[in-house]
Amino acid sequence: MKNRLLTIIFVLLLSGAAFSDNSLEIDLGYFSPNKGFSGIRYSPVSVLSFGFIWGGPFSNYTDFGIAGSYHFLGEEGPYVFQSHHWLNSYVGNMWEINTGGGYQFLFLRKILAYAEVGVPFYIGGWQVWRYYDDGMPYNRNAGDLVLTSFRAGFGLGYIFRLD
Repeated sequence: MKNRLLTIIFVLLLSGAAFSDNSLEIDLGYFSPNKGFSGIRYSPVSVLSFGFIWGGPFSNYTDFGIAGSYHFLGEEGPYVFQSHHWLNSYVGNMWEINTGGGYQFLFLRKILAYAEVGVPFYIGGWQVWRYYDDGMPYNRNAGDLVLTSFRAGFGLGYIFRLD
């Protein structure tokens, strides 16, 4: 019975109806934790997307990453995400893990505008850091009561329908 259930799930996941909303998205943003300065995303269904992102070209460090998101209401509305960035800075290689949420509006079924906020933390040099600014990771003074930082961004995108 277990094999039959797995076969049914596998067939449903790979059926044409399950992948009827596949699309490709190209984004341009400002400090966007999930979609980067520029990025390309693939959506096999309207509620899931994943892709490659490139962080700020105007920074003192290199920022490349991958990201995935779950859209609760399809292409328009709220979503949650997780992104992983490789940062090459003054102190060497860093890994940024960013988890958060956002909201996107869809215009003319092709153009989107989005805003998002994430909670990042940084790993590098055998340490975990709370802040990263201008290519340098740091933790605030001992008198700092804030236990985390936030990274917010916004941008525009264009969706190419593949079906």
